[in-house]
Amino acid sequence: MTVNIDVWYKNHVNRNTDVDGYYGSQCWDLWSNYCVEVLGLPQSCTNTSNKGRNAGLAGSIYEQFPLNDTLKNAFVKLPPNITPQKGDVAFWGNDPTHPSTHVAIVIENGKSNGRIHVLAQNVDASMAARDMWDTAATDGYLRPKTNINKTGELTMNDIQKIAGAVWSYVYDGRTTVYNYQYLTYDRVQDARKEIAELKTMLTAQTAAIEALSKSMGADPTAIATAVQKAVTDKLDKLEINITAK
Repeated sequence: MTVNIDVWYKNHVNRNTDVDGYYGSQCWDLWSNYCVEVLGLPQSCTNTSNKGRNAGLAGSIYEQFPLNDTLKNAFVKLPPNITPQKGDVAFWGNDPTHPSTHVAIVIENGKSNGRIHVLAQNVDASMAARDMWDTAATDGYLRPKTNINKTGELTMNDIQKIAGAVWSYVYDGRTTVYNYQYLTYDRVQDARKEIAELKTMLTAQTAAIEALSKSMGADPTAIATAVQKAVTDKLDKLEINITAK
């Protein structure tokens, strides 16, 4: 399950993240973790390139972009002169303050006095992730194509919408009352068919809800419970009277 960028920031600021277990908490480790925890990408797609002047260094990710289809589908490559946005990944390449290249995550929109607000790792002796203002990226930026600000929290309005989608079955233009008086055998069979179709549709809706919950970063079990209650409230108002002859 992914988290939004604010949760991710709180989980990593002033802490050491070492993804691969080599060379301590490098700037690359924070980039890799960001891709996995916020964007839901596999760690394997975040590795550096073995080509170019900065082979094996963080800067090679931007310079050789896209290194794979996963990154190509997840990011847009932007030049250094753009106005960065929260969630962008900033890259520096062999400039005086970043001679071995560098990567960090932008945590605030825009620039201030030519500097950008980032969470960056391996910038002091502790190698921990620091909330800091750094010079604007000299290589450029990778901007996520997905919403990194999603909260993963489901509002009551969201629940009502989902419940409404689940309870979208319509019979003869009516959605709340089924009042069959003096049903014939054929009508009973038709009713059974309609119920079977309804169950099939609800199964599909359940799968859709699970997919929706994952895309929102929320817990599918919590959503299922909330939706079940919302649908039950609707079912409490449903009246079904069947008298077969």
